[in-house]
Amino acid sequence: KDKTPTSLHHLDMLLSRSYELLMALCQDEDMLRGQLAQAASRLSAGTRAMLLLIRLYASIPDDRLELLEAVLSPRVPGPSDPLGWQEEIDASLVQILRTSLSMTEREQDAGVPAMEIPASNSRLKKHLSLFIMRLSKDGLQLDADGDPPSQAK
Repeated sequence: KDKTPTSLHHLDMLLSRSYELLMALCQDEDMLRGQLAQAASRLSAGTRAMLLLIRLYASIPDDRLELLEAVLSPRVPGPSDPLGWQEEIDASLVQILRTSLSMTEREQDAGVPAMEIPASNSRLKKHLSLFIMRLSKDGLQLDADGDPPSQAK
């Protein structure tokens, strides 16, 4: 036994206050998860609308729509996924711009940049506008395996 036991005065008040704060944090988390789900739903719907507009603008046939959706996926990753939607879309745009929609061989030989969380969305905007411009000129020219057709030298 302790000769000088610690006083337990106000322990019930401390536990009660801690419980209240913990419950408030849980409610905040639930609210934020709901807002995140709503934002993901809006992003997905906006991406689907953009896909339809690009399809109409570039006159993409029905059989190539699946390839377009593979590049600009309307699927928004969940909060536990390591990469976000912006990083995935930017990486797929860079890949298709360097393969099937490349203008030069030098562009095809360029290395793949490391995926990182971007500071702004200006790079994504640039790649998206370039993708739409080249898509409207050349269309999606991929074979059944998703590879660009071999170019005659």
